Parts: sequence; C-alpha cells; structure tokens
Amino acid sequence: MDAKTGDMWAMVALCGLLLAMQAGADQGDPEGGRTAVTPPPTLQTLPDLPPVLLATPDSFADEATYLNAKKTECQRLTDLSVAESDPLVQGRYMLAAANTMLSFLVEPACSRAFLSLDASAQDKRALHDVLDQVENLLDRANEVLAKVKPGDENKDPVLRSLQRASESLQAFHGALKTYLVEDVAEDELPSTRRHAASKLSPMLEDNDVRVVAAARFWQAVLRRGSSDPQRLLQLLRPVMADLASDSAHAFYSRLLSCRLLASSKEFVSADALLMQLETRCDQWFANEADRANAVRAVALFEMRVVADWYRHLEKDEEARAWCVERIKQITATHFSGDTNTVLRLSPAIPLLVTPDDRERGR
Repeated sequence: MDAKTGDMWAMVALCGLLLAMQAGADQGDPEGGRTAVTPPPTLQTLPDLPPVLLATPDSFADEATYLNAKKTECQRLTDLSVAESDPLVQGRYMLAAANTMLSFLVEPACSRAFLSLDASAQDKRALHDVLDQVENLLDRANEVLAKVKPGDENKDPVLRSLQRASESLQAFHGALKTYLVEDVAEDELPSTRRHAASKLSPMLEDNDVRVVAAARFWQAVLRRGSSDPQRLLQLLRPVMADLASDSAHAFYSRLLSCRLLASSKEFVSADALLMQLETRCDQWFANEADRANAVRAVALFEMRVVADWYRHLEKDEEARAWCVERIKQITATHFSGDTNTVLRLSPAIPLLVTPDDRERGR
C-alpha cells in the first residue's frame, strides 16, 4: 500500500469515526450511570473556498485568446456556408458552425455553472448572443437541407446523417439553454428541465461513446434537484468504473455522482469515493497538466461535499470542527501555490458535424 492510498483509507476511517461520534453524542457514560461532562468545543466557522479558475487549453496564452480563436473558426464556417450553392454542403457548414459554438463558445458558461463559479454580466450577455446565433443557424440549416431532393444514392446517406446530427444539436441546444438561461417562472423550471432532458434520451443509444457520455451527463444535471438522487445515480456510470473515453463528461459524471450521494446525506461514501477518484486521475489522464487540473477539480468537489456535511451537522461542533480543518487541509494541499485551475468541461458537447466527415472525432 503506497502512502497516498494509506492516507485515503485513514481518512475514510476518520470519517467513520466522525459518524460514530455524532451518533453517540449526548449519551450517558455507562460506567456508574454518570453523564460525561466535557467542555464545549470552540465554535468553528466554515472557511471560504479558495478562488478557482478554468484551465486554459494548451497552446493558448489565456482564455480570451482561446475563445477568439474559436470565434474566428465559427465565423469562417458561417462565411463558407454563405459562399456555397450546394444546399447539402451549405447545410453541413451551418451545422458545423452551430456545433462549434455549442461545443466551445458555450463551454465556459457550462463549466462555471456546473462548478458554481461566478460569471460576469458581460459573460452572460455573450452567452445569450451565442445561443441565439446557434438557434438561427440550426433553423437555417434545416431550411437548406429541406431543399435537397431525395433519390440520389450518393447524397441520401449524407443527408440522413446531417438530419440526425441536426436533431441531436437541437436537443443539446435546448438542454444547455434550459440549464444556463432560466427564463421561465420558478415553479415551471423543474418541468422545463425534465422536458429538455427527455429530448436527450435518443442519444443514450448512440454508437459514439462521447455522445452517450454527454447525453447521460446533461440529463442528470438537468434532473438534479427535481428527481430522487438515487434514481439519477442509476443513470450515471459507477463512480470507480474505468472511463469509457477521454471525454470530460465521463469524468465530471463521476464527480456529479459524489454530489448526488451527499444530497442523500451519504457524506462518508461521497468523501471516500472522491479520495479514491483523486488516485485514479493518475491512470485516467496521460497529460500531466490535465491530470493536475483533474485532481484539483476532485479537490474542489470534496470541499463542497465537506461543506454540505458541515451544514448538515448543525449543532455537533466537534464534527463541524473536523470539516473546517479538512477544508483547510485540502486548500493548503491543492490551492496554496500559483496554480488554482481546474479541468474544463470541454467540449460542452461532442463535435457531431465538421466541414469534412474525415475530420470527425479529431
């Protein structure tokens, strides 16, 4: 057993000890029937979580440079669609542009929302603009593809493929818009989110594991808060199962499962699984930067679970003191240096349409 694994199991044992302490609180001392008298512990205040940033993708100096490059690519695809006369090619460019916008330009908002990181008013305005552009592109692409006359043995398979991709992109667009832009009454939001989640169901049978992982993840995200956490856990893959792909959705689904366990008050299990996930990052991420950012993402989720645990304990100040110290320890271990970045949820959805079919999956 290495030191890291030993520390993990020591922490699991300590979590169990905490529960035992909590269950035995206020019980009398069996020896002589006397009640044990101990001085009250010092009141502990939950510390603020450290500031966290999204990691900048490799080869880009900062997020602004990265997003500008993606905006340039989207504009290039849109311009190509305007210059085309063949409706099949024109529709492909439009769908590719819409796909790129959803995958990369909407991603920062998706990552920040899921990680509970603050977004500026400027970011929110830009998000509305991008989602409107995507909707417009998808509508125009459907109109263009409707002009393609069926019956051509060369074009028909391509047309059907693009039509299926368009349906998937519309479902993903509806899911992300519903999640990020709450433009309905509060009492209508749960049903609106469930409806958007149901539109993703056909993609759970897709042959592309990236599509399945993304659809499963966004369904669970949309249904969180209005569905039984245990039912949502059945939708997601087992936390310790090997990743089916290098998709960020597969990884973040594991973290979501731990938060769902905490929602069911299974704090010990959630915390223990998060500590195990940290060790699995060494196997799941070959790139050193991605691995470090993934570990910090796990650490961020563990702090949130421990904070939830702290709030649940209410009057058990001794156990709450442990939660405070645990958050301080995680902060010192993972966020005390110059780097405080975490893995992005990128791309927000897989690339289903590219200008050339040969580019798919690159």
